[in-house]
Amino acid sequence: NISLVTMVDSDNPSYSNYGTNFKMLDDGYIIIGREDVKYSSSLVEDFNASISKYSFDGVKLWKKFYSSGDDPRADRDEAQFVDTTNDDGVVVFGYSRLFTING
Repeated sequence: NISLVTMVDSDNPSYSNYGTNFKMLDDGYIIIGREDVKYSSSLVEDFNASISKYSFDGVKLWKKFYSSGDDPRADRDEAQFVDTTNDDGVVVFGYSRLFTING
């Protein structure tokens, strides 16, 4: 059995990654969630939706990020639900919120 740990690995030590859901596949599993990016010059945090694939041994095979805004300090995106399709694809649902920063 696999239990999902809320905080997962990060490629950048100044970022935090949070898993919100996972799906077991024939050749490993997908963990989805968000990567929190904290900017010292801003009070706004950027959340990028993250999708990662791991082998059954826990080796990260790939990781992708999705962001909705041109200003990286002004958006919050999070992957929240993952499922497989009939053709062995993966479908991910989540949300995006875009903020306006003045100044």
